[in-house]
Amino acid sequence: MPATAYDIVVGALQRCKVYAIGEPPTAAVGQIGLRTLNMMRAQMSAEGVACFGLQELTTSAHGASSYTVGTGGDIAGRILGVRSVSILDGDTVTAPDEVTLDEFRLLAAAESGSPIYWAQKQGEPYSVYLWPAPASGTVRILARTTFANIAHLSDLIPEPDEYLEMFECMLAVRMADKFGSDPGSSTVATAERAYAALRARANSGPPPLLHIDEMLTGTAYIDHDTEER
Repeated sequence: MPATAYDIVVGALQRCKVYAIGEPPTAAVGQIGLRTLNMMRAQMSAEGVACFGLQELTTSAHGASSYTVGTGGDIAGRILGVRSVSILDGDTVTAPDEVTLDEFRLLAAAESGSPIYWAQKQGEPYSVYLWPAPASGTVRILARTTFANIAHLSDLIPEPDEYLEMFECMLAVRMADKFGSDPGSSTVATAERAYAALRARANSGPPPLLHIDEMLTGTAYIDHDTEER
């Protein structure tokens, strides 16, 4: 069954023995729980563990050798990293090979044509470079995404069900700290074990892509310093 943010917050409060089963939290406590949950998920994003799927972002090719993703960029949105780049021009799909940014800078001066290589540079906005620069078609960027902010307690948790127990236990540990209570060794152990399993799964490689235009769920990714797989 899909869980809401309220379900996670209530479960966490019960685990850290702040509220009894069947006792609803006050509105103020519910908002503290929601804020803490969002802070926790934001921290996971900062650690590069947040991405559980891939999202395809697109923009029109117009002869440029670089495209940006982020505030004020060619494509809006926040990403942790780029997994692959392809160019769709009519019925033809080109999948250039990734090279490092240093290798890309050694290529000849910019020219127009079907891209052979691509490179990426982290930052805000995120930059993707293509050589040669495509004059037409659609640039398709398959990107690692971040956890989105949950606006209301009634909102459904967008992550797969296997994240729920981890969220509840990790939130219980953080909420217990706020209320000066004890989450119990079992909850702490479950939080640590689930998070360790998530990180290990993140290192196991990407899942097969079933539908390129849909967000995939169920497998986490971790961003390494090299951004290489």
